[in-house]
Amino acid sequence: MGIYIAQCDIMDMIIEILSKNGPSLSSDIVQELVEKHRLSSVAARKQVSRARGDVHKLEGLPLPRNVKFVYLKKDYRSPFYWKALYKAFKETNSAYWHAIAAIKERNGIMPFKHFLIACGSPLRQQKHIPPEKILQRLEIHDILKTVEISGIGRCIVLAEKVQDVPILEPELRARLVAEKILISAVTQWAKNLGLVSFNLIKNRDEEELPTVSTTLWDVAGPSYISALINVSKTDKSKIKQGFLACDILLNKSISEDGIQPFIRKCNTLRGLSNVGRCIQMFIANDYHQVAFQQAKNEGILPATVETLFGKDVAQGLVSLLKTLEGVAQSVSIDPERFNTLFDQLGKIEGAVGNLRGALFEYFSANVVEKAFRTDSIKLNQICKTSDGKSAESDIVAELNDGKVFFVECKGHQPNGTVSDEEIQKWLNTRIPTLRAYALRHPDWKDKRLSFAIWTTGKFSDHSLALLALAESKTLKYEISHLDAEGLLPVIKSCNDMGLLKTYFKCFLDYPLKKLERQWIES
Repeated sequence: MGIYIAQCDIMDMIIEILSKNGPSLSSDIVQELVEKHRLSSVAARKQVSRARGDVHKLEGLPLPRNVKFVYLKKDYRSPFYWKALYKAFKETNSAYWHAIAAIKERNGIMPFKHFLIACGSPLRQQKHIPPEKILQRLEIHDILKTVEISGIGRCIVLAEKVQDVPILEPELRARLVAEKILISAVTQWAKNLGLVSFNLIKNRDEEELPTVSTTLWDVAGPSYISALINVSKTDKSKIKQGFLACDILLNKSISEDGIQPFIRKCNTLRGLSNVGRCIQMFIANDYHQVAFQQAKNEGILPATVETLFGKDVAQGLVSLLKTLEGVAQSVSIDPERFNTLFDQLGKIEGAVGNLRGALFEYFSANVVEKAFRTDSIKLNQICKTSDGKSAESDIVAELNDGKVFFVECKGHQPNGTVSDEEIQKWLNTRIPTLRAYALRHPDWKDKRLSFAIWTTGKFSDHSLALLALAESKTLKYEISHLDAEGLLPVIKSCNDMGLLKTYFKCFLDYPLKKLERQWIES
């Protein structure tokens, strides 16, 4: 009976410790039982391992030395729980911590493919947990969640921030656009300098992710510059290539925690004896001083956009981020902002094409707002039907003549062509899904529906035939299309000279630009 009472007393002590300190590592609880309550280490460990009732343990996530994460039932998934859990992973230098640190540094959400790159773990290597296994375990324990975001795809989000996804999404979209431009610039920079084999460098926006041995990167490619290659002493024709490997993050000043997954990945790669020398580079807007120094101490190049491409480009990317985040609250972007962005970022080779694609829907929203009498207008609206299908409309405008206007925007190069596959998908998949959603919408079901596709490029003859057939046969709703030249009368009708000039400057190229004076003066 005395032993039973003693066990109850110890159970009360454990609950008291957890009530006072919050969720904790079992090793910390044991230490307090030993130091403050004079239990032996063996007895304390046994009592903590046997604790039940209101005392819970996170099972299935192995931590070093069989340590467990312990918490009271009332604290589960509370702010105290998340803070203590992340701290526990960090203190044990767990692979889970590096994965969580990578997501936290990206404001709690990131695309799945980017998670594979940034989590700090190699794809396949002895004594390392691969990224997908880390994700699987963290999902099972409701620490990470998977969500689908239209236009981006599968994304990984911290469970504590799932409810904030609609708030986080505009910032995520803005960051991905800016990083795509920077990645393209870094790829071209490396090619131009001869740092990598011209046709073998890859970046994360391609179908196949860049790899160096067992590790994934945002940008990577083999290098044959003399400082990186190894030549066999016995056979001069045998050359072991080196590599350039680079990751990128633009949304903030990189913190000490935020640089750790990258450092871990770099050290993991260096531990492989059969891999050639590698220039390892991280590119950001800025760094906390400790993060910058830690990267340098590890032999990593902590570069900034400004040091690589100059002040104008750095300011342009920051301005682009703020502009794209801002349109979450308002669809309007001042025409002069477009001009400034194209001036600043146009200095990057290939950036103008990416900017056209990224910014055309925002420009088009300005046009819709001014050319048509609108009651409301929204960007990137996801429409889900009762049978589980979903489609995203770049622009949805409720017009005050009783029409709901859906616009698909294709910001192609001026000499580019919208692919036939895109037209078929729009006609056969997207429009039916959007229409099915509208017919069940309480405010839209009795309104006329109009679907348009606009492009800064052109349509192929085959696509034009498909569109003409659809437009002539459709009676229950409207379908229309406008190419780069066809948009000019609509933009002219806005009676906004700044908007018209921006269209010529930022979205058109010769031969259409030869029409500029004629249209502006008419």
